[in-house]
Amino acid sequence: NFLSAHTKGITSLEFAKDGTQLLSASYDNSVRIHGLKSGRTLKEFRGHTSYANCAIYSQDFSNVVSCSSDGTVRVWDTKSTECLKVFKPQGEISVIKVYRMPKNSERILVVTRSKEIKVMTLTGQKVKSYKAKADLQDLSFSPRQTYIYAIGEDQVLYCFSKEGNIEGVLRTHAKEVTGIVHHPHKNILATYSLDGTMKIWRSAVKTKKVGLEVMKAEPAGHAAAAEVKKKSKNKKKAAAAAS
Repeated sequence: NFLSAHTKGITSLEFAKDGTQLLSASYDNSVRIHGLKSGRTLKEFRGHTSYANCAIYSQDFSNVVSCSSDGTVRVWDTKSTECLKVFKPQGEISVIKVYRMPKNSERILVVTRSKEIKVMTLTGQKVKSYKAKADLQDLSFSPRQTYIYAIGEDQVLYCFSKEGNIEGVLRTHAKEVTGIVHHPHKNILATYSLDGTMKIWRSAVKTKKVGLEVMKAEPAGHAAAAEVKKKSKNKKKAAAAAS
């Protein structure tokens, strides 16, 4: 147990590659690395002047990347805890999430409290952006990294192609959606909300022809139930015909 991991609420957690350490960010403005065996704080990264909203390792684990409500993204040296780079993706606007780009170790995805997802380098250069119709809160990649799925504050699920186009939209929950996750192998998405529900969605991604329907607007469970109902109806028809 980590009884004194931070002095205020924790906002994100991530395991190190070797599984022996845990990286955390917190409302106490700090980012820390903890040893799993010792249960102690091993390193601390300080510099943010407001909430540290998220912290991740770079792909080779040589750096820690963190973001904050102070509007900054900071890149740290994992071993020395030295801050190597500070940049502001969108002025003073709060940065709420950072994500590794699956196939590019030099780039990250940055979510600010805005309608835009930014692809940026670790030096702070903006490469491209994905724009929705509402402020965005969370995102997830399809298994082959062909699509990016993002959740907006309007409870809408947006599907973006690699080129940045919106390929599909889907209204999800009655109340604020707090997160989204994609199945590691199948075309299935899960969303969860403040309304206390989780929903599973089937994505109908056309990987060869971008621009066709991307998502079916019904939970996978509903689709399965409909299929069972259809089979039952067919059986009844067959039995009636036989008699």
